[in-house]
Amino acid sequence: MHCTICKLYENDRSTFVYENEHWLLRHSTETNLEGYLILESRRHCLDFAEASEAELASYGPTIGLAMKAIKNVVQPYRIYTFSLAESMPHLHVHLIPRGEDMPRAWIGRGIMAYPLTPAVSGAAMPQICARMKAELKKLSLIG
Repeated sequence: MHCTICKLYENDRSTFVYENEHWLLRHSTETNLEGYLILESRRHCLDFAEASEAELASYGPTIGLAMKAIKNVVQPYRIYTFSLAESMPHLHVHLIPRGEDMPRAWIGRGIMAYPLTPAVSGAAMPQICARMKAELKKLSLIG
């Protein structure tokens, strides 16, 4: 099987900020939005219909933890979530922070048109990932 997301786990994990038995959480490298996380199932499956009972049971607490971390670290006005699995057929959910100053064209469904470039700069990526990891660790200890 050739799955781009499955291959990510084998290669560079520098953008991964959290993991548990069923889920991996990484910072997106595709945009300049700090705090844009992607929650991916560890096991290859297409969507929630193919997820196991254990994966489904752990999804809520895991995405809740991720959203709390985003709120605490980047303090967005909203956090958008969606899953399409069109270009990468592997269960993954985008968590996109929206600031109050985001242009109207990218609010709501318009977020799908947000430019993929420039990405978070190479120098900033380790810093935002470290902040997210620290917050997720803190929240995990509390929860």
